Amino acid sequence: MNTSTGHIAELMIKSSTNGILEMEKALRHNENAGAKSTSLARQLIECEEKNVARLKQYL
Repeated sequence: MNTSTGHIAELMIKSSTNGILEMEKALRHNENAGAKSTSLARQLIECEEKNVARLKQYL
C-alpha cells in the first residue's frame, strides 16, 4: 500500500478532476437549471480547480 505524499496527491487530483468533469456534464445536460444552482456548480468547479493546482506541488 503506497501512502507516499505524491501518491495521495495523485489520487486526490484524479478524484477532483473526475468531479470537475461530472459537474461540467451535469451543467450541459441541465441547461434550464436555475441561476442559483448553476452558480453553485460553477463555484464547486472553481474550488476543485484550485485544489488540483495546490496538490500539484506534492507530485
